This record gives sequence, C-alpha cells and structure tokens, in this order.
Amino acid sequence: MNDKSNPEWDDFLRSIGSITILWGLAELCLDAIIALFFKKYGTKLNEKQLPKMLSPKIKFANKCFSRISALGEFKTEGELLLNRFNCLGQKRHEIIHGTLTQLPQNGTAMFAKLDIIDNLHHHRSVLFDGAQSQMLIQELQHLGNDAANFANKILGNLL
Repeated sequence: MNDKSNPEWDDFLRSIGSITILWGLAELCLDAIIALFFKKYGTKLNEKQLPKMLSPKIKFANKCFSRISALGEFKTEGELLLNRFNCLGQKRHEIIHGTLTQLPQNGTAMFAKLDIIDNLHHHRSVLFDGAQSQMLIQELQHLGNDAANFANKILGNLL
C-alpha cells in the first residue's frame, strides 16, 4: 500500500473489524448462557468440561434444551438462536481464519481457506463481497442484540 488514502481498502478493513467486534459481543452472550447451563446442569448431563469452541457450545446448549425440563419455555427461541450462531459463525470463520490473497477491487476481495478433510488440508477460495459483508454485519448486529436479550431472559429466570 502507498501513503495515499485508499477508500476501498479502508472500507474493507472497517468491515473486517466490524465483523470481528460484533461476533465477539454476540459470542460473549452465548458464553454467559453456556457458563450458566454448565454450572447448573453440567454434572446432570455428564459433562466434564465447559465447552470452549462454537460447535461444542451449540451441541451442549441443544442438549440442555432437549433434556432439561426447566428450559422448556426457552427451547424454541434458544434453538433458533443457536442455528443463527452456527450459520453466521461459519461465514465469519471463513473470513477471519482465511488469508487475504487478493486485495479489494471493485468491492470484492479473495481469501484462501484451508479445510481439513480426512486429515488432509484442502484449499479453497472464499470471495469477500462488500455488499454481502454489509448484510453479514447487520445480521451480526441483530444476533448480538438477540443473544443479549435471550441471555438476560435466561439469567433472570434461572439465577
């Protein structure tokens, strides 16, 4: 990059930063829910460790919603929220854990992503579209807000 301002590069960096920060806020709310569930129901469900990664968190929360009758009134809303975490988490993961291979041009950039399939790395390209990133940012804003409201509802009823 040269010393001159590049609005497209600035917009790209702003989008990546927004995705990172908004995801962190949303996942913090999920972590609060998971921590409470683990403390209250972990031993009842034979869980030995607090889940740390997104997929195990979602699996554990779904297990709680399925097996703990006290969570019945939250089950539908909780499962829908977890599905959104799963979907948006995958989109976020591709960008944040990819490697930029093509600088933004005309609103798009390219990332390289390595997936592990059958213990082998497989390369694929991930297109970062500026318009789609704005939709992702909006979805993450809604996810964070909904996760915070749900966490407050859960914490208020179970503490």
